[in-house]
Amino acid sequence: MNAMDPELIFELTVAAAWLADRAPFRALIVTGAGRAFSAGRDVDWFIKGLEDPEHDLPSDVRRGAEVLHQAIVDFRRIPTP
Repeated sequence: MNAMDPELIFELTVAAAWLADRAPFRALIVTGAGRAFSAGRDVDWFIKGLEDPEHDLPSDVRRGAEVLHQAIVDFRRIPTP
């Protein structure tokens, strides 16, 4: 259901930056695969972070939010609807 894990967030950020900088199109439609656009954050990723004593979950969540925010900023920079 397109849950957001670090890999998906990274890929979304790369795509948004590329689209904002190059924009060789007249319109953009962003969709998800399957039943949902996105189920939100990947719960399995959270569980792994809670179970691993060496994992700094709050820092990873904060970093992920910052990266996702940049993707949103880049999507807003796209000059096409």
